[in-house]
This record gives sequence, C-alpha cells and structure tokens, in this order.
Amino acid sequence: MAKKSKRVVIEESDVQEVSAKLESDLATEVDAVKAAAIAKRAATNAAKKEAKTKLLGFLKENEDFEFAAELKLLIATAARESKPRSESINETLKQALIEAGDEGLSEMDIFKKFKIGQPEMSIKTRLFVKVKDPKDRIWIEFFEDEGLYKVVATGADMPEDWDGYIPADQVAL
Repeated sequence: MAKKSKRVVIEESDVQEVSAKLESDLATEVDAVKAAAIAKRAATNAAKKEAKTKLLGFLKENEDFEFAAELKLLIATAARESKPRSESINETLKQALIEAGDEGLSEMDIFKKFKIGQPEMSIKTRLFVKVKDPKDRIWIEFFEDEGLYKVVATGADMPEDWDGYIPADQVAL
C-alpha cells in the first residue's frame, strides 16, 4: 500500500519570522567580526606606541650611542611620513604632448606608451581644456590624415579655427 504524503503548508508569517532571525544572526556575526578587527588594530597600535616609548627611553639614556640622534629623528617622523605622490597618466601624457611640439605624437605611440585609444584620447583632450585655471589649458587637435595628436595652443585663448570642445566660460550666448 502506498502512503499518502501530507501536504506541508508554510505560512508567510513563518517565512518572515525565520528570515528576520537569520538576518539578526548574520548582523550579530558581522558586528563580532568588526569588533574583533577593531580590537586587533587597537592592540597593534598600543604595542607600537609602547615600543616607540621604550626605544626613545633607551636612546635618551644612551645619548652616546652612535646613531641616537638619527634614530630619534626617524622614530619621530615615521608616523607622519606618507608615500610619494606618483604622477598621473594625464600629467605624463600632457607633458609628452607638449614635448613633442609641432611634430606631435602618433596614435600608435600614445597607444603603446599609455594604452589609450581614440575614444579615450577624445576624453583626455576635453579634460586638458576643462582645467580649473584657464592659463593651464592645452588645446590638442587630432589630424586624421597624419594620425597625429598635436598641441595647437596653450593658455586661456582658444585657437581661431578650433572646432573641438569649448569651455563654458568661452561660450557666447
């Protein structure tokens, strides 16, 4: 004889209750992980501070130590030191275009060096004109027949035959 299976009916309120419990449990776990990470960071910072205090105390007691002054200076400035700022691709590209002068840079040279194609270069040329200070503008034009990007002007004054992007302060209504 085959058994008849009973039909299980799940109420929507039961689903919502279980879902709320799961979310609550997950939030508790996340909070515990965050608290552990914060505690670990605080312990590391306290250990560094204690080590710095011990080192400075040792150097103060042993002023005749060969590198005492240098170590004090290094310890005092280590926390304030930051990474040197690397030059952006925009700055490097801008400098390369200016250095190229009337010869210009070919599409292929720009692509090989900067991995920038025509669509990206159209954005870059607009950015070079859209700078905050008008005297820092660089007006770059693409000459299709030669395949070159050339700087046609620099500064606030727009070139006479310019047909590219026009900054808002140059538009006459």
